[in-house]
Amino acid sequence: MEWEMVNALVAAIAVLITLVGVWYAALQLRAGQKTAKGDFLLRLDDAFQRHQEVHRRLRPGGGWADETHGPATQAEWIMVEQYMGLFERIKVMVDDGIIDLDTVDRLYGYRLFNIVGNPIIRRAKLESEAASWRDFIGLWQALEARRTATAR
Repeated sequence: MEWEMVNALVAAIAVLITLVGVWYAALQLRAGQKTAKGDFLLRLDDAFQRHQEVHRRLRPGGGWADETHGPATQAEWIMVEQYMGLFERIKVMVDDGIIDLDTVDRLYGYRLFNIVGNPIIRRAKLESEAASWRDFIGLWQALEARRTATAR
C-alpha cells in the first residue's frame, strides 16, 4: 500500500514536470516564431530597398505621382516589373500563411497602392497584361477588400 502511494506521488510529479516542460517549450516556440517573423520582415525590407528608385518616383510628389508620368524606357519598365514581382512573392507568402494580410497592408500596402494609382502602369500591366500579373492583382484585391471591411 505504501509503495502504491509512493508510485502515485512519483507519477504525479512526473506529470507535473512534463506539463512544465511542455509549457516552457511552447513559450520557446512562440519566442522563436516572433524572432523569425522579425528577421523575415527585416529581410523583406532589404528586398524593398532594391526598389527605392521606383518607390521614390511613385510616391506622392515623385516624378510618376501624377496621371501623365510613368515609366517610358525599357529600363524603367524592367525596374517596375521587378518591383511588382516582389509584391507577387508577398502574395504567395500570404497564401502560404507566412505573413498575414494585415501586416502586409500596414507595412507595404501604401507602396502597392502607389503602383496601382499610376494610370500608365495600371493600363500597361494590370489591364493589358492582367493574366501575367494574377498574383499582384490578387494581392491588390485582397488589400482593397481588407481596407473596405476595416472602414465599415
